[in-house]
Amino acid sequence: MVKRQKRNEAGYMVPNFEHLVLSHAGYDRELTTAMLYANYTLNPKKLKKETLLYDKKNSKVLSVIQDWKFIGVGKHCWILNNNGELSKQSMDWLSNELVALREYGKELEKTKQVLKEEKTKHKPNIQQKIREQVSNYIGEVESHIDEFLENGFISEVNMYEWLQTNKVKAMQSNKIATYYKPLLGEIQQVFDKPRSELGRSYGLTKTNAKKYLTFILDIISDAERWATNQKATTVKKPRKKKQKTALQLTSKLKYQEKDKTLKLVSITPTQIVGADQLWVYNTKYRTLGVYRAVDRGGLSVKGCTILNFVPSTSVAKKLRKPRDTIDKCLNGGKIILRKLLKELTTKEVHLTGRINSSTILLRIIK
Repeated sequence: MVKRQKRNEAGYMVPNFEHLVLSHAGYDRELTTAMLYANYTLNPKKLKKETLLYDKKNSKVLSVIQDWKFIGVGKHCWILNNNGELSKQSMDWLSNELVALREYGKELEKTKQVLKEEKTKHKPNIQQKIREQVSNYIGEVESHIDEFLENGFISEVNMYEWLQTNKVKAMQSNKIATYYKPLLGEIQQVFDKPRSELGRSYGLTKTNAKKYLTFILDIISDAERWATNQKATTVKKPRKKKQKTALQLTSKLKYQEKDKTLKLVSITPTQIVGADQLWVYNTKYRTLGVYRAVDRGGLSVKGCTILNFVPSTSVAKKLRKPRDTIDKCLNGGKIILRKLLKELTTKEVHLTGRINSSTILLRIIK
């Protein structure tokens, strides 16, 4: 009679490490069981501890590294710590990954030491304060990622709303996005090549790898979008006018301040005065348009009307995929903007200059 394999409280098969030796006939099956068990029951913090236990000589330098970087190597170390065996290919991979982690840890130690010395000698400067703020924000995001992994790849956290609630500034938000891009690249490799050494170390099914990939991608895209919106609302000094200030010219302008569906925020209207271009989006009719100034004096405003624009080149087109096109509009350079409307196949209409409560002021070009 075949003895049934034990399961934990959550219902996952508990690996039998006595069978997890290369000479055992069912080694491959037992290795898969172990990887799945580790994937669903061991969080990044636990996997980091397993790595430090396995590589005791370098535990100090490894201890400064973020938990998520041990998701792959930690499972291998956990198997070895429990007297399991790995193939030569897996051991070579583990050795190379540990070398890379040690080098990364040494660089982190140097950075922290420099910051510590600077803090004791001088009061923290702006850059140091920003780094500390970003570190604190990332710590909170890490806890949300841990919850996501522990709750079966399900999360109710909305990154955009979290950034909004915490009033995270544009620079810090961009740094959060940059921080998680290496993790995104690693999970993308796991999704694309699940049978690679890295893919096997994560032990994710194709479905869960896609969920994980989407979750991290949402964190990055929401952080970048929030940063863009923050920059859009930053008030810059308008060009001086002889008769009226930009604030006076735009005081009666009616426009739509934000759109929750596409996560858009209008720029400050005072930025329109003197601008070479103004890009607008009508949320009611889904039209994207651009006003182009007649001369170097730039655009101006009177009441709810844009002035000093070229009627023949100030046009709009309806969007079939608003999110994709608006992303290009917000993030593209002048060359992309020059071709943006031309590439759309919908009918072109000339703008009248009127701005209303359904108009998002997307972007200006000076």
